[in-house]
Amino acid sequence: MNAEKRQKLEEMKATCYPPEKLARLIAVEMHVYKPVSFLFTRLLVRTNITPNQLTWFWGLLLVFASLLFLIDCPWLWVFASILWVLGLALDYTDGDIARCKNKFSKRGAFLDLVIHSVTFPMFFICIGLGVYYQYGNVMSVVLGTIAGISMVLIMYIPRLYNWVDPQNAIQGIGRSQNVEGKFFKNPKTYKLISACNPLTFANLFIITIALTIVNVFFTSKIDFFGWFEISLFGAFLLFYATGYAAVTLLRIALMYRKLT
Repeated sequence: MNAEKRQKLEEMKATCYPPEKLARLIAVEMHVYKPVSFLFTRLLVRTNITPNQLTWFWGLLLVFASLLFLIDCPWLWVFASILWVLGLALDYTDGDIARCKNKFSKRGAFLDLVIHSVTFPMFFICIGLGVYYQYGNVMSVVLGTIAGISMVLIMYIPRLYNWVDPQNAIQGIGRSQNVEGKFFKNPKTYKLISACNPLTFANLFIITIALTIVNVFFTSKIDFFGWFEISLFGAFLLFYATGYAAVTLLRIALMYRKLT
């Protein structure tokens, strides 16, 4: 790569990821989502594809990936989880292209929120249905529904808070360190905790890839000391349903306490 191309590449990186944005990224975003996203940015920024068109594409991709969990084929589950990570990387890319081309729109921001509101519940509900089709446990559908709805509530509760108290609005409400982190004395420590937290949305889908690979080779139920048996993804649904429901209640309590 010659000096001119290298300079243009660095300028693009600076546009897509200014220092203040880089400071907000957690480890998995820095080392997985950001590199994949920037690769897509480099490929697409010179095309006529608009940020909104790209948003539609990754939204439909996530819907398709979620539906693959309904098929009883472990390798398809691996493929579906990889598609989810690629789709979320493209979620970063549409913003990068908007910054590079200076094409921001309210439609894009609205569409992004609508897609996440649909696909996050769909992800968990489809996994719940897939587990039900394999093992006949209807509780997996209930847990998937609770996890999916809780994810949406986690996104919307800060927005409700900002609507009620716009003068003290939380900035960057899509990030937990800008929500819960605001209520803790040491934001840097909270950011470190978020980076290791399996409940962090960015971490969730990387974990899903790992679990789907394990699921290819281990499909029997797990015996917990003879107390009960549960499938690998049954345990996954139980963990995220209880975890995200707890985070939802925590956000409500923290923000209710802050209001006067």
